[in-house]
Amino acid sequence: MTGTAERITTDRAEFIRESMRKSWGARVNAYIEEAAPNTAAHTRVLLELVPPDSGESVLDVATGPGVVALAAALAVGAEGAVVATDLAPEWEESISHQAEKLGVRHLSFKAMGAEALDLLDNSFDVAYCQFGLMFVPDPVQALREMRRVLRPGGRLGVVVWSTPDRAPCFSVFNRHIGPLLPPEPPERQLPTPLSLGTPGLIERQVTDAGFKDVRVEHRTVDFVSKDADQIWRFRVENGPPVVRDAVAALASEARERLKQAVYTDLEAYTRDGAVRLPSEAIYVTAVK
Repeated sequence: MTGTAERITTDRAEFIRESMRKSWGARVNAYIEEAAPNTAAHTRVLLELVPPDSGESVLDVATGPGVVALAAALAVGAEGAVVATDLAPEWEESISHQAEKLGVRHLSFKAMGAEALDLLDNSFDVAYCQFGLMFVPDPVQALREMRRVLRPGGRLGVVVWSTPDRAPCFSVFNRHIGPLLPPEPPERQLPTPLSLGTPGLIERQVTDAGFKDVRVEHRTVDFVSKDADQIWRFRVENGPPVVRDAVAALASEARERLKQAVYTDLEAYTRDGAVRLPSEAIYVTAVK
């Protein structure tokens, strides 16, 4: 995905979906352990910007570990309802477990892609998508689907990562590991976490999907890890297959040099006994 609109073929779209389904399905536990506690900080901001009211019906698209869905379920209370959707069905077990621990019985999970929601028109008061839209083959179509299932006057809240210079939680690794990744032809390239960070892109897509009163905010929140070892395990050893395989293919001496180069960069972000990577997110809110 680039900073401009992309006309995407059916085959390429399905390749992206299947790749994302497999990649995220295989990384559920690692993501829950390392990333979910950090994305929860952005969830708090999102629900401040688009607060769900008691008794409302909420949709969380590309829910992943369900951080937004669970927070919304607590906010709307037992009189409300929350539906969490994701392309990877592997998330359901963790979400159901967390809901049970919280005593939440009005949250359901449905495995489905964001571009074809198997949900009724005009059935939700609020729709959220936090850090998921970047990985969708056709973000505008996904936004159109969110608009379709919202009631008139329904509210939208979307969060995506910003540009590499403002998101060192990704760029610190990318500048070292990116050169190791095998080049792929355009039809085999996959979206990245930073695919929608180009200035003006995500708000334009929300507008193109038919939403009105589109507003944008940028917020920076530290991505916190206890040490560099934890980050290395998450980004490399438990990272996307292409990253894990590229690093594993290095000779042991080269792999150790790479690791030390990354650790050296992370030292600049170490304070108060933890690694704190300031990472900017773009929040877009709108109304149907």
